[in-house]
Amino acid sequence: MKHADRKQITREALIAAATAEIFEKGISGASLRHITERAGYTQGAFYSSFSTRNALLEAVFEKLMLARLDQLKTILFGEDQLETILDRLGIWLKSIQDDRAATLVMLEFQVHALRDAEFATTYNQWRTAQHALIADAINAIQEQHGVDTKLPSMLMSLGFSALWSGFALQGQVPEGVDAEVLIRAFMRALI
Repeated sequence: MKHADRKQITREALIAAATAEIFEKGISGASLRHITERAGYTQGAFYSSFSTRNALLEAVFEKLMLARLDQLKTILFGEDQLETILDRLGIWLKSIQDDRAATLVMLEFQVHALRDAEFATTYNQWRTAQHALIADAINAIQEQHGVDTKLPSMLMSLGFSALWSGFALQGQVPEGVDAEVLIRAFMRALI
């Protein structure tokens, strides 16, 4: 196996271990020693993959955001009917709400960005990319389906993101309220 391949395997193992540690203990409780032990590597191997703890945190966050943004692109930029897109969007957001591990890890990153200015730069860049992606999708949906929205696409994107974050933070919607129906109603109200 090539050195570059081994280095990538080590890097991925450290990212996976850090994700699990953050889920279980939060960012403040996720020590490098525990992360490297969990991954089966030494701290020396850590420092050959990441220059700092924040560099590892950024890699974990980026991996999670890339996965979410890829899922979102698949839903929003499909050739489906508008109603199908809204249905799939509601199902996807509900699945995020139900994924306790990913939700806790993402909330940890949100709090960490408020506490750590260096990490906040990366966090805010990804959030800006997320808002731009959603706004672009809204523009594409408007054009493809001939719909007008009540708000500019970027404001809709910010509202959508706030709804998504709110569901994640709450962990559940009030009893008797179907999250998919609520999300769909929110989107419908803006179209």
